[in-house]
Amino acid sequence: MADTETPRVDFYVTKDTSPQFVLQTACRIAEKAFSAGHRIHILMRSTDDCEKLNTLLWTFRDRSFIPHEISSSQIDNCPVTISTEIGPDNESAHSDMLLNVTHEIPDNFKQFQRIAEIIDNQPDAIVAGRERYRFYRENGLNPQHHEVSSA
Repeated sequence: MADTETPRVDFYVTKDTSPQFVLQTACRIAEKAFSAGHRIHILMRSTDDCEKLNTLLWTFRDRSFIPHEISSSQIDNCPVTISTEIGPDNESAHSDMLLNVTHEIPDNFKQFQRIAEIIDNQPDAIVAGRERYRFYRENGLNPQHHEVSSA
């Protein structure tokens, strides 16, 4: 990404508080982004969450296929990687989109063209999401807000 470009940041705020709904939302966003030609890195909180998302990406829609793998390296040829970390700038050129399913400000966030933040309706997630929203604004980005329902 050129230095003059800034990432597009979208916050997806769910009305549902279940961890499964958050993972389903991640699948829906990943499917749409993959269909649009993006190479996606999905940042998860734990290796257990990585495994759950890995399984769900195979089964969440009957007619959907999203090639993906759990990988701490984003250098490989898989268009969707899932991990608990983001590699250094020179290793992450593989992915142009970050799907953040953590409560943390992602390292090296400026290396991505797009960032999708998923916020569930839990109080701690809302507080952390507001902090990230403020952080992006303070860094010259203009985050967009989207409400996600179970319908």
